[in-house]
Amino acid sequence: MRRRSVTPAVFTAFAALVAGLVTGCGVDAGPDPLRGQQWGLDALRLPDAWSTTRGEDTVIAVVDTGVDLGHPDLKGRLVAGHDFVDGDDRPDDANGHGTHDAGIAAAHT
Repeated sequence: MRRRSVTPAVFTAFAALVAGLVTGCGVDAGPDPLRGQQWGLDALRLPDAWSTTRGEDTVIAVVDTGVDLGHPDLKGRLVAGHDFVDGDDRPDDANGHGTHDAGIAAAHT
């Protein structure tokens, strides 16, 4: 099987198709009152990795149902996206799934 590399033009075209983009990748903004319920962080041993990096200046593309543009855990972390359901530049999340995924990837805490 031949491996294909992704050219910058292909990557740019893909990035233009995302429903929402988030930045930050989990850099703490202070104590999280719900941290005790976030068992996935410990299951993936993420606290061990945080001494190496917390993903500062990382951009993550989330292709999903959109994002809650006013969610407090994502405040200041969202960049421009596109809504392919409504055909506009407000990737609002009427479902909740995209917001959940974006929060796993980039919530403040």
